[in-house]
Amino acid sequence: MSNKKSKAIDYNAIFNFLMIICIIYFATVFIDFFLIFSNIISVSLSFISAGFLALYFFLKKDLCLILSFVCSALCIAITYYIANFSA
Repeated sequence: MSNKKSKAIDYNAIFNFLMIICIIYFATVFIDFFLIFSNIISVSLSFISAGFLALYFFLKKDLCLILSFVCSALCIAITYYIANFSA
């Protein structure tokens, strides 16, 4: 038998990596969509999404992060729909 120590998973590093991806994602969405196609529905969904993300940092509830991503996805979908299918 060998006495190898198992490495523990560093969840803080994973969390920090995911938060960096999330922040880059929000910055990309803001630059790509809102500065080009600014409409009230997309902007309000963006602020709601950022609000849920801020709540996640304070409350540490997974539901806040899920709602943040849902609002971001809706924001992208609505902006894409308005940009491509409106006359």
